[in-house]
Amino acid sequence: MKHSRTAPVIGLLCVVLSTGAAQAEVTHLWADFNDKTIDEPIGMGGAEVGEPVSKDNAVTATVREGPLATPCLEIADALEGNGYVRFELLGETELTTGKVYLSADLWFESLADAFECTIMVKDEEPPSVRFAELGIEADGRIYLHYGQSSNAGTIGQVATGRLFRVIFEFDMDAGTFNVWLDGELAVSGLEHEITEAGVGSFLFGCHWDEDAEGSYYVDAVVVTDYFQAVATEEHSWGRMKAAFR
Repeated sequence: MKHSRTAPVIGLLCVVLSTGAAQAEVTHLWADFNDKTIDEPIGMGGAEVGEPVSKDNAVTATVREGPLATPCLEIADALEGNGYVRFELLGETELTTGKVYLSADLWFESLADAFECTIMVKDEEPPSVRFAELGIEADGRIYLHYGQSSNAGTIGQVATGRLFRVIFEFDMDAGTFNVWLDGELAVSGLEHEITEAGVGSFLFGCHWDEDAEGSYYVDAVVVTDYFQAVATEEHSWGRMKAAFR
């Protein structure tokens, strides 16, 4: 079920794993930045135009031509405080039932000292509740927080200098979720503990740190209700995107 405070559906990033040709039923968000102006800050026009809805002052969000194969979004630390770029779904919707898949392609050129980044899944409207949060530390370790205060600890390690895909797979009816890192199932069947809200936003940001340096790249931010398999080594988003149209 899709619940909206103002209009219909909302979206983010999701990828799929299957061998046959499959058609996604609903795409709630598709942001690939291919039509955005290179070396300019991203607009805040929302899911309808493949853009975020807000950005904190502690980070910058700039469209870059590389290092990914197609234009992507550079998230950079700008101030000492925490900061996030927030994507919402089409129509400012929260998804409260069924399957929800959020996915993004990441690229880390290097892991700067004391630099940490955060990827979060929340509801649509502040005060927000957190469904899941990945924290990527300066040494590349990926840790998972979820629900009100649960902690799964370290669940993986980032690879640098290449595409690194993250997928959140939610079963809203069962109240559980899985996390895929770089084509591997990192955790499965965790209870997200949230009952009063639905999935409504996808956030990318930076933690507090002393030197306010460091950046990483995000592309193919998608949210759908369908999970299609793609070989781990295959990074052709042109072919994958065709499955969603």
